[in-house]
Amino acid sequence: MKVLHIITRLEKGGSSKNVLYSLYVENFENFLICGPSSFSENINNEKGSIYEVSNLKREISLYRDIKAFFEIYSLIKKIKPDIIHTHTSKAGFLGRIAAFLYNFPQKKSFVIHTPHGHLFYGYYGALKTAFFKIIEKILSFLTDRYVALTESEKKESLREGLGKEEIWSVIHSGIEFPEKILSKKEAREKLSLSDSSFIFLFAGRLEKVKGPDIFIKIAEHMENKGYKNNLYLLLGEGSMRKELEKLCLKKNLSKKIIFLGHRENIWDYYAASDLLIQPSRNEAMGRTVLEAQYCGLPVLASDACGLADTVKDGGIIFKSEKIEEALSLAEKFYDNSFRQEKSRLAFIFARKKDKNGFNSFSQEAMNEKLKKLYSSLTF
Repeated sequence: MKVLHIITRLEKGGSSKNVLYSLYVENFENFLICGPSSFSENINNEKGSIYEVSNLKREISLYRDIKAFFEIYSLIKKIKPDIIHTHTSKAGFLGRIAAFLYNFPQKKSFVIHTPHGHLFYGYYGALKTAFFKIIEKILSFLTDRYVALTESEKKESLREGLGKEEIWSVIHSGIEFPEKILSKKEAREKLSLSDSSFIFLFAGRLEKVKGPDIFIKIAEHMENKGYKNNLYLLLGEGSMRKELEKLCLKKNLSKKIIFLGHRENIWDYYAASDLLIQPSRNEAMGRTVLEAQYCGLPVLASDACGLADTVKDGGIIFKSEKIEEALSLAEKFYDNSFRQEKSRLAFIFARKKDKNGFNSFSQEAMNEKLKKLYSSLTF
């Protein structure tokens, strides 16, 4: 069977990694359509044929989107897939309409969509959000199966009327965990970070939905309270970077808040830190909170969508955008015994081998569930 994946662009984020791991699902001939990106140039495509659609971009442009649609439709006709699996909103919109056209008048392909996080809150204003809800509800009639990354994402999508429960599957985004994690001392020596600093870490795209501005507000409150030995690290890139850097300069926080950009050695930063703060306004699963807990790093995260499913005893949840609550909870982690206990519980959770343990978040577990889903689709 041929499986065609469609995603708007490949970047250093969870949805892209998820799609690339999907190319390794055994017993299927895998193909990928994506928009142009520097990241895609470095991909080893031995496990699938990769096609770049030059006009497939995240930004809305009627001219480019129409051209991208016809490019996608042309490739679908060329590949003749048995399954068309779309990912994220733009590719999900264009891909499912192209699939509908390809399947008319006789159905030739099953259509699966993985949103990688819905757009029901946290992204846009009320009017734009309502518009996207209507679009997705219409597209649900063109969708044979949905894949959610967590139970919470599935439940919230069903509440919005997207399909029926029987067409939804929960398949966690696969994570490749390292065999060895550095100790905190080793990591700080490697990264030239002070042993005496209390290090807060943010890891994610610098976009509003991920809440980097909330992280900086928490940092500002901490500094105003007189905690002088703190260091705040932001891992990731995004459209808000310049705005956030200007804010830090204005607040006289530039020496305490460090923008690291993309780093390949993200696991070393988890190992070196004292607390991960994930203040997302919307999050389908939260790879970073799982990666952090695997390293024994405690987590303070918002209650946005799937984060409550992935932050267990090794972390604490706060109400999304409630900065005072987040600040109060963050202060608890200055207590060494409290922090060490959370670290111990995070480490234990990361090594559980039951159906709710970390093995269910592995790349192998994801591909096995995808294989089962694909195999269940027969005419």
